[in-house]
Amino acid sequence: MALFVLRRLAVMLFTALCLTFVVFFLTNLYPNLEKLAKTQGNFRMNDEAVQSYLLNRGYLLPVPVKYGQWLGVLPGYVIEGTDGEVRGRCISSEISVSDAPKYCGIYKAIGDIQRALKMTFRGSLALGLL
Repeated sequence: MALFVLRRLAVMLFTALCLTFVVFFLTNLYPNLEKLAKTQGNFRMNDEAVQSYLLNRGYLLPVPVKYGQWLGVLPGYVIEGTDGEVRGRCISSEISVSDAPKYCGIYKAIGDIQRALKMTFRGSLALGLL
């Protein structure tokens, strides 16, 4: 029975990875990225400006690399754009480039949620014992 459950869990994990890759691939097709660049930038952008926008934000990386970064199993990119601004997958306005984590993505987010739930559970357990 345990082998049956393990086999089912493995098939579910494999199916989830395959489905997320297919959806990720379809959303990262070049026409979709071009629409994104024109929406975020300017609808009258020429082809060179679209290429520059996509290159500066890491959208032109190979799809398996972007998928690995999205999952959090590959380190996030750090790119210095043509405008001199440093951008990265794990860099936000609150975090500097030197303090940014190397890995970020779905896998890291799940770990953060698990740690938060453990702390909440421990806190509520401690409050319940008082």
